[in-house]
Amino acid sequence: MSLSHDDLPLGFPGDQDESRSQFDVPDPPPKDRRVGIGVVVKAHGLKGDLKVQPATWRIERFADLEGVWLEGKDGRIHWLTPKRLRFEPGAVYIRFNEAPVREYAAPLIGGQLFVDMDDRDELPEDLYYMDDLVGCKVTCSKHGDLGTITEVMDLPANDVWQVQGPFGEVLIPAIREVVQQVDVEAKTIQVTLLEGLLPEEKKDRSDPEIRGRGRGSTRFRHKIKQPERPDDKLKPPDDH
Repeated sequence: MSLSHDDLPLGFPGDQDESRSQFDVPDPPPKDRRVGIGVVVKAHGLKGDLKVQPATWRIERFADLEGVWLEGKDGRIHWLTPKRLRFEPGAVYIRFNEAPVREYAAPLIGGQLFVDMDDRDELPEDLYYMDDLVGCKVTCSKHGDLGTITEVMDLPANDVWQVQGPFGEVLIPAIREVVQQVDVEAKTIQVTLLEGLLPEEKKDRSDPEIRGRGRGSTRFRHKIKQPERPDDKLKPPDDH
């Protein structure tokens, strides 16, 4: 794809040399193949550094990038190549060759950084990308078909999968006690639900005659066991 300076964000320097006014960059992937890896939060300093909030399970993957796509708030897409990186907890500061000073970096604030699906970071065992989980059919060993995953919620203790199906909305904690098998290629997931996770079971527990009164009512509550170690958490990151 050929890109001119007219395609760059407002504020990028013009090129006085016509022979350099055009340069080749990769074609951006179609929308269904884009994987977000971060969001530009703000400019930092006077030399064009940008603070990026990562959306990836491994922040160091930014150091492996030869280039990255950015979709601006105005919908325009730009190919950017990192010149300098600095990592801090929960953030990465990047200076792009195409934005050497703050004036040229400012139009990139709020932009979404993404790569092609083929360039996603390889995940360790038991980690899954959110995009791969959404749309998977979930079957329970006790209750049969539960429906399909419509959303993955990233919560502090563990991820929770929102499933829509015959039982309505079912929220499934992504922990080893529940998740038995995940096949993202076949788009199928096998689970064994813990007591109280189905909507009708939650309704039953809200009935005073069933749950009892006073302190005795706690005997019917089910507390989901939390992972004992970080690697027990089935976490599907946004990157990607």
